[in-house]
Amino acid sequence: MKPVRYPYSASSVPLGVTECMHRLKSVINASTIKEVVHWLGVDYQHYKNWKHRGIIPYSLIVPKLLQVGYSVDWLFAPGVKLFYPPPLVSTPMQSPMVEEEQQQYRYYMKAIKKIEPLLEQNNLSNIEHNRRELVGAYFHAFEGWMSLDSSLSYIARATAIEPVARDLAMQG
Repeated sequence: MKPVRYPYSASSVPLGVTECMHRLKSVINASTIKEVVHWLGVDYQHYKNWKHRGIIPYSLIVPKLLQVGYSVDWLFAPGVKLFYPPPLVSTPMQSPMVEEEQQQYRYYMKAIKKIEPLLEQNNLSNIEHNRRELVGAYFHAFEGWMSLDSSLSYIARATAIEPVARDLAMQG
């Protein structure tokens, strides 16, 4: 069986089982093909058979790549511009990492909704510096150092000193 060639690639290097195993070494920080074969869950003799027959064990490689978060494209089509179908209407199960990032975003947005009225009450500009200070205080309050309202009010008042001093200087 002939080795698979990368479609539409500038590279004319064929992807055989040996080349595939060498690329997989970087996934698991392996120094030998024997380690890669063991990671795939089979004996080294299987690799020898694949090499002799010119077979790439897709059914073993693809699940392992997905398990460690590598794209199949990375292995089988490096440097190739690929086109992907549009996303499905119903969202499939998301990875725990994506769910965690979404949860962090929701926490951040909840903090912003609590902070914006405080900025307005204390005549503070809704700028990055002020938001950052108050968001930090908001999250520290959840760690039990002080109550949330006390923490946010304290920081809002402390940051309000500069605008108040500036207004007083303009009046005097």
